[in-house]
Amino acid sequence: MKNKKIFINGNFYLPYQRAKRAQALAVENGIVTGIGANVDIRHLWRRGYQRYDLRNMFAVPAFTDAHLHLMGVGILSKQVNLDGVDSLEKIIPIIEKASSGLKPGQWLKGRGWNKNLWGDDFPDKSILDKITDNPVALDSKDWHLLWVNSAALKHCRIDGNTPDPPGGVIEKDKDGNPTGILKESATDLVSDLIPEASEADQDAALLRGHPIV
Repeated sequence: MKNKKIFINGNFYLPYQRAKRAQALAVENGIVTGIGANVDIRHLWRRGYQRYDLRNMFAVPAFTDAHLHLMGVGILSKQVNLDGVDSLEKIIPIIEKASSGLKPGQWLKGRGWNKNLWGDDFPDKSILDKITDNPVALDSKDWHLLWVNSAALKHCRIDGNTPDPPGGVIEKDKDGNPTGILKESATDLVSDLIPEASEADQDAALLRGHPIV
């Protein structure tokens, strides 16, 4: 048996239509089948629909969190996860394993590193350079820092002469060369130039991110 309901004398907000308000709403098996004035829905009253009088009250969708970054979740699931790794020494074998199957020139991306677990010093590009010649970009746990290697810096044409962007810092050593740490808006100098995932990779990411599949 179909679940059919009519809500009349309501106050429904319609943000994407010329008429910003509606009085009545028809629902069948959880799907909206009609909306408008009471008179527009009246013909359904004698067709097995249960009728509810809202007495001019506002009606809103259920407070269900539908804010999802489905593809983002799927993409992140294939990146190197460094969250909770409490020393640089422990990170090295993780990066080595992740980079072992890369094709030449393929980017290695990761996230979650936290220098507060290692001490006061930031990591630098030399650690990553010893592991792989592929470009590497690793976001910090708070997403305000990016740790990259020399291949990534070269790909993005970042060197000692590259100025800090507004709101960002390119960390440099005593000789004026980038250390491999980019702060705040400087992270965009690399992130914006990382090749986008292919259509096939995006499809796969959606399937990985889906909570049911």
